[in-house]
Amino acid sequence: MGLRAGHQHSSHLLLYRWPDGSGTYTWNSVAVAAWPNGTMSSASPDGTDWLTKLGDFPGSAVTGGVQTPNGDIALAWTASNGQANGQGTGFE
Repeated sequence: MGLRAGHQHSSHLLLYRWPDGSGTYTWNSVAVAAWPNGTMSSASPDGTDWLTKLGDFPGSAVTGGVQTPNGDIALAWTASNGQANGQGTGFE
């Protein structure tokens, strides 16, 4: 089965499924905890902002994912520091 994911906005993911041998795919929107997607920066000890390399990368794009042995899916993406929409969990 092929599985792809992308952001609908900062509190929903779109999951696309394409079963092996099928000529069609399906998708659905999945709610996730909102994350902040503002400007990102992180200075190294010498003052270099190593996150500037993300400047040309699609904002908050899903950058990785795995399927766990029990069938759960874990996805990774970037988030800026602060809170999503000024509320909720803070990201450092």
